[in-house]
Amino acid sequence: MANRISKRLETEFELADGDLTVGVLTWTLPGRNHPIRRGTLREQYDYATARTRLKGLPGDHSMRGLNLWLNAKGARGGTHFLEFTWNPTRKWWNLHGHTLFWAWTAIDDLQETTVRSWDPAETLLEEKKVLGKRTRAFPRLGFGERYSLDYAEEHELQSSIRYSSKVAYTTKPFKAPKEKRGEIRDFLIGVDGPEPRLSRPFGEATKPMVQNVLDGWF
Repeated sequence: MANRISKRLETEFELADGDLTVGVLTWTLPGRNHPIRRGTLREQYDYATARTRLKGLPGDHSMRGLNLWLNAKGARGGTHFLEFTWNPTRKWWNLHGHTLFWAWTAIDDLQETTVRSWDPAETLLEEKKVLGKRTRAFPRLGFGERYSLDYAEEHELQSSIRYSSKVAYTTKPFKAPKEKRGEIRDFLIGVDGPEPRLSRPFGEATKPMVQNVLDGWF
């Protein structure tokens, strides 16, 4: 999966002649008063990935309409990486998602939450922190209002393409103590439902790469 994502971004980068925007959007479940916060792994997964009907629009839409929303705001494609964290204080699971996407320009309606600073006297390096903000758009889809959004700067783009295959976004879907291993195992092998897909492509990422199509012609 990581290799396919990296190859896809390399292809899109070439097609765009380097004029490509790559970002990572982090989203969450709704606030702690929502009953889904106390749900099992399966219940939270089914909730976040449900096909739902949006008011005023025909048909059912995947990821509660998040894919449709991202596309409408300018994202051409990408992959959602689902992650579960066990909260030992509240004794519940916290599902959230990291969505790596590409677009021609920054997507509409969401502000980047990255803060950059540079202190030549200290490190000679730029420091980068990804903070959080709130939006009214996601609660309409059934998600939480808090989000974070980080775009790769021009000099970071090639490293971001490589970063897309880094283990941080492809092999750490669970953060939990050892005693939760049995519950995680049962969820992954589909004891209480179909085997989950924790990396979920959308948009152009679900289609064959242009190069593959050309290879069929020449």
